[in-house]
Amino acid sequence: MWRQFKERGITVRNGTIQDATFIESDPGHKRKEKPDMVDPQMPPVSSGKGYPSPEKKTKDEVKSASIAEKRHLLTRRSKDRTWTKKNNRSYFGYKLHTVQGVENDMIANYSVTTASVHDSQRDLSIPVVVNYKDKGYFSVEGRGIDATMDRAVRGHKLPIESIRRNLRITRKRSRGERPYSVMKRTFRGGRTFVTTVPRVRVKAMFMCFGHNLFNLLSLTRRGKVAKAIGVS
Repeated sequence: MWRQFKERGITVRNGTIQDATFIESDPGHKRKEKPDMVDPQMPPVSSGKGYPSPEKKTKDEVKSASIAEKRHLLTRRSKDRTWTKKNNRSYFGYKLHTVQGVENDMIANYSVTTASVHDSQRDLSIPVVVNYKDKGYFSVEGRGIDATMDRAVRGHKLPIESIRRNLRITRKRSRGERPYSVMKRTFRGGRTFVTTVPRVRVKAMFMCFGHNLFNLLSLTRRGKVAKAIGVS
């Protein structure tokens, strides 16, 4: 796909933007156990002389039986997905990590993890190319030229130079939200019903591919394809 884009003059030139977004999923629920239809006033039934009394289970057998029962009660929709919390809101599902060009919004690479994996644990930067990232990637080195926003530490405020630097980076990386908007609004990719990371990865691949084609049509209409020529 990128070979065809390069033939049209679309490639990475002025840097990349790395970001991540949640792909939410239904957490499911445990099946409700049906109550025993037994009259509490009835006396317990004895085993009698001719029937053996039930054997007592060991602690290990009781524990293994409890684990097996919990696994059976869990819905099949909760396999790889995990919970996480961001900005006082809980998310359940997966996380899509992408890196895109600054000037053309074309997604160059992507990765899919569970929701609890931190953004900084995925490095999609390109060597010798500037990579703009938000404060979540602070103090994490990548393959590309680091352009991560500075973050204040406890007891130390950001100096004015870092504040101005963050503003310059924010202007660059603000375009990183546009692909997620297209995927979630146009392709309905904000939620998924598949149960494993590999399956979500396949769906994300088609979403990224669709976004790039969608963006290519937009660039062609505006006559900006020829202006996107750069170095790979």
